[in-house]
Amino acid sequence: MEKIIDVVISIPNVKLIIAGTGDLVNYIKNKESNNPNKIKYIGQISYFEVLRYTIDSDAIFSIRDNVPPVQKFICGSKFLEAIMAGKPFLVNSNCSAAVKVKKHKCGLIINPHNKEDFKKMILKLIDDKLLVNELGTNGRLAYNKYYSWEVMNTRLLKFYEKILI
Repeated sequence: MEKIIDVVISIPNVKLIIAGTGDLVNYIKNKESNNPNKIKYIGQISYFEVLRYTIDSDAIFSIRDNVPPVQKFICGSKFLEAIMAGKPFLVNSNCSAAVKVKKHKCGLIINPHNKEDFKKMILKLIDDKLLVNELGTNGRLAYNKYYSWEVMNTRLLKFYEKILI
């Protein structure tokens, strides 16, 4: 998160909104107080607010450290929220969400440990609105086809039928 904040601070006309809790809250609040136009910390919010911020955003990211190892295998709700809202999803390469981003062409796979690469990705999204639109549209199409509640409900019912019969 520290590297992401540093990159955001260095790019004009970009603002990072951070929700949630954790070990870095004091660090984030400090960065916010020194860079109020660049960083906004909103703390723990309701799921309704998560969706509202997602819809209002230009892109969503989820950078997961692979410690503990389970992080490598979970996809996470951020991916689903981003594609449901038709927003590009930025994710690091060492997690299962990266496989889905690549498959559906709905975001960018980033190396958050390399500040310059991460900065280039953000600038690419700022400069290429057609790409942003394409990634968001691809995500929404993937959501409708594979991940919507209607699709998942049918899959879940078929799974239950299999195990109960």
